[in-house]
Amino acid sequence: MGRVRAALLSLALGAAAGPVSGDPPRAPAQGPPYDVTSPTPHSISMVVDTGPARDFLELVAATETAPAALRRLRESRPVLLALERENRPAEQFFGRLVAYAAGTPDPFLSVVKSQAEPLRKLLDALETEGTGGAVVEARRIASLLPPSPAVTARLSLVPFFGLGGFSDVQPVAERDQLFLLCDLPRILADSRGTTPPRESVLKLLRAGASEAWRNLFERSFRTAPGWAAAPEPGFDALAAQTVADGVAMLFLVPDEFFPLPDLFSEPIERAFVRWNAAAERLLDPAVKPEEKRDLLREGGQGDFWSRYPAVVGAQAAEAILRRPGREAFARALGEGPRSVLALYVSLGEKKLPAVSKTVRRALAP
Repeated sequence: MGRVRAALLSLALGAAAGPVSGDPPRAPAQGPPYDVTSPTPHSISMVVDTGPARDFLELVAATETAPAALRRLRESRPVLLALERENRPAEQFFGRLVAYAAGTPDPFLSVVKSQAEPLRKLLDALETEGTGGAVVEARRIASLLPPSPAVTARLSLVPFFGLGGFSDVQPVAERDQLFLLCDLPRILADSRGTTPPRESVLKLLRAGASEAWRNLFERSFRTAPGWAAAPEPGFDALAAQTVADGVAMLFLVPDEFFPLPDLFSEPIERAFVRWNAAAERLLDPAVKPEEKRDLLREGGQGDFWSRYPAVVGAQAAEAILRRPGREAFARALGEGPRSVLALYVSLGEKKLPAVSKTVRRALAP
């Protein structure tokens, strides 16, 4: 099998041409809340690169083309950068693959080899259906970044095996290139081979887009004065966690699950109850710093719905994106987490989950 070329789809989103008369565009009332038609100052492209994963599969299968696959893997920039980031010697990593191909037992590689055929079908689907999805995700990422500074980024989604560290997606940056190594065994662990390739493709794209947005935001926009680098344990730290994790969580939600309150009103309400209680404790000067640190740490642990700051942040972001719209959200995001939460409070819709009076007072100018 020759090396299958990566599909490169670039999306240069031109700078806004100045103010537009009338109301700014808003997300539709139903479906995902993104506005991907309005221009932004950012230029973002996305690559779906299945080459390293195909070479990995050829090598563990010990095919006739395995030596050529090994040479390509040794020259793969995202693989080498990921190994360097994890402080893993390249020769040790490649030596393990060669030893397995030569007959040395390896439980992990044996599992990968046994799933080679469905994995190849998934890689085929990534190259066909994933390329169009990459365009959509690039637009969405650009739409949810603050307007200044303008960002240029080339994103490369690289499915692979065993280089994700403790994360589903390992971002590795090199100048304006951001490689997103998606750990296939980890991301697809709950599917047990029963998930259709298209669903797995969408899951990979969502995971990559979430991590890409977070990386670009933290590198270019999470700066003072609105965003403190490391806020003291307290309400401002919770606000930052809520907004940043909430936007990243939005990318993980399948499109058919929006609007979130229509399907998930109960877990969202529970998240707001926990969030309000934590916020009031963090605003209380009598609470010791150790307890405040524990509250913040607990909010980032557990499964999807247990991470209540992210759930609250996702709900707030979606509500703002639908009304008053993307531009208002992007401006508030650039100003800082307090501005985003204050904008959510200002919506004043009774049907939306509410923050407590104590929090509203803390957010008041």
